[in-house]
Amino acid sequence: MRRTLLGALAALLVAATPAAADVTPGADRVTNLPTLGLVAQPQFAGYASASSTPCGDLQCTDRAGLFYWLVGQSTDFATRPTILWSNGGPGASSMYGFLSENGPYVLGPQGGLVPSVNSWTRVANYLAFDHPLGVGLSFPFQGQIATGVQDGADELASAVQHVVARDGLQKSPLFLTGESYGGTYMPLLAKRLLDTHAPVDLGGVVIVDGWVAPETQVGTTAQYAVTHGLIDQATKRALDRVYARCRQQLRRLGTGSLRAQKTCYSIQDKIATISGRWLGNIAQAGDIDYTPIETYLNRPDVRTAIHAQSGGHFTLGSDAIADAYARDVMRDYSGVVAGLLDRGVPVMVITGLNDGKDANFLGTRRWIDRMRWKGAARYARSASERWTIDGSILGYRRRGGGLTTLEVLDAGHLAPRDQPHIADALAEFMAAAG
Repeated sequence: MRRTLLGALAALLVAATPAAADVTPGADRVTNLPTLGLVAQPQFAGYASASSTPCGDLQCTDRAGLFYWLVGQSTDFATRPTILWSNGGPGASSMYGFLSENGPYVLGPQGGLVPSVNSWTRVANYLAFDHPLGVGLSFPFQGQIATGVQDGADELASAVQHVVARDGLQKSPLFLTGESYGGTYMPLLAKRLLDTHAPVDLGGVVIVDGWVAPETQVGTTAQYAVTHGLIDQATKRALDRVYARCRQQLRRLGTGSLRAQKTCYSIQDKIATISGRWLGNIAQAGDIDYTPIETYLNRPDVRTAIHAQSGGHFTLGSDAIADAYARDVMRDYSGVVAGLLDRGVPVMVITGLNDGKDANFLGTRRWIDRMRWKGAARYARSASERWTIDGSILGYRRRGGGLTTLEVLDAGHLAPRDQPHIADALAEFMAAAG
């Protein structure tokens, strides 16, 4: 609690006072990358302070700092929109997205960087943070990690403001985009930036296969499974009884109960075991091998090139953060999303129709239907339309009351990887928001 209060005060101070002296302008410029050579787009990387006081150096050796990597769309990147990308977890590094989903590179068979033809940098700047403190390249500072989701939101809000000032993004509309548990991270970050009157041009919030209203979403997982042939009706009835216990425990023990969380999570786990399918995309056999990403980001020459701290072993997931956030993950943040809409912040919610996890499209529809905001009636009256590219139907979209929803065919939990044209829908959303 004490660190949360201090973090909120730090965010207020950043917003209320001019930025103090920071590292030398341009010191965070990335000019070449091992296995790739000279970079084709303007890039910046390093650490930004997780508090109001700037880091004393680019590697933030004097205080807690979050690692960031910014890739500009073009040389005039400062006036182009910026997508802030976040993976979820909690405890997942955003290098997942940067190097395997929608970022500027993927890793080839020999472990070398290959420019991605599907990079979202074709429609905007791409900014990724490893957050909270204790995740990925944002190594613990003197043993300190984030203690919970509110603490982490304070850290990220401070770091975002430092990067915006450091790299001249004050006139770049910032679209906070989060996948999975990023559906909790990004609304909370947007609220924090608005509440503190941060000097950031907030363009909108994008939630991708998001974890937003856990109790509501968990209640649809068995229905998704039975309607897609993954389980039979008898199993569905048994899982419905598990969900009833999940709800009872959440009511009796509270959303912070680890016992309730275990019960609620067990539904998805049982479906995966019974069906033998990878629920991340029920049409695919399994996920990709992420070992090359960890290998690449642990190379000393790579750390030097992106101004990352040399100490510490990079992993894509942090068990310590997962444990620290465990009592937050069943909390409902749909009210935060509604509050953003009421404040005029455009919101886009994207869901892959092949996502068989708790973030499936049925649960997403349900939490949106239950959400109350000033534009809810306009959204309810809106008609679903085909989303097409070059005559091909790629999904279905609804727009109204400040909210855009996009349900994507042939895409799963990692929807941007499965359907690269999501970038085109995102470009339309950003243009309309502007």
